[in-house]
Amino acid sequence: MLNYKKDFEITNSIIKRDYYDEYDKLYFSSNENLKDIFHDMDFTGKKVLTVLASGDQAFHFYDHNATEVDLFDKNKLTLYYFYLRIWFIEIENKYDITLSMDNTTIIKLLKEVNPKTAEEKEAYKYWKEYFKKYFYMKYALLNLQGEKPNRKNIIDNLDKIKSSIKGRNFNFYNINLASKHLKLNKKYDVIYTSNIIDWLFYDLRLYEIYAKNLNNLLEDDGLIICSDLNREGACKYELDIMEKYFEYKALPNKNRKILSYDASSPGYTYKKKKGQKS
Repeated sequence: MLNYKKDFEITNSIIKRDYYDEYDKLYFSSNENLKDIFHDMDFTGKKVLTVLASGDQAFHFYDHNATEVDLFDKNKLTLYYFYLRIWFIEIENKYDITLSMDNTTIIKLLKEVNPKTAEEKEAYKYWKEYFKKYFYMKYALLNLQGEKPNRKNIIDNLDKIKSSIKGRNFNFYNINLASKHLKLNKKYDVIYTSNIIDWLFYDLRLYEIYAKNLNNLLEDDGLIICSDLNREGACKYELDIMEKYFEYKALPNKNRKILSYDASSPGYTYKKKKGQKS
């Protein structure tokens, strides 16, 4: 359950560049090539766990027919931003919030929001406070990687997304997949990890914990999808750890059209080995 008063207080400190575990600045949008990664994929009947981050990954799963989409992030504030993007899609009927992240526009948007759940009410109160205090600081809480829309992840037809988010039927887990104390008693057909593994290099022992946690969270023959921003494929150390539980594979859509905006691979996957115990 969100606690907007506590989270807003911490937000003020983050804007002043203080550090808090489980809290951080927000990413404006994903810089991954999601159009290429998701090309020709269909997740009908699949239970998905995806990193939340900017929200782009979750919206792409909705757009590709995922039956159930749960969200995780070690940054608690990502859920607040996700609600802001949900409202923008529902009320403005547009996907790319980056072109309209003007404080006056968002304040007008909030006047039309009708929160459906207790959690959404907390998110609504948070953004009311935020834009009241930071009206003249347009991007106070956002990590910007350019203000132009990322054409690699824009979704043009919003009908599927609107239908999927209508009931707010998702779970958010404020967790770190490389934590020894991860407690999540649920299994998924697909887990989208983005480029999380690139953040484990500072402590290589975390790779083993990360791999075990993913194995425990996956159904038999479950799939992990990884984006590939800075390199082509997994490094040797990563493969040595992951191959204990998974088979390394190229993206399932091997015959995808070339949609990429650069020459490198947009990502790769791991498939859980048969007979692998959790």
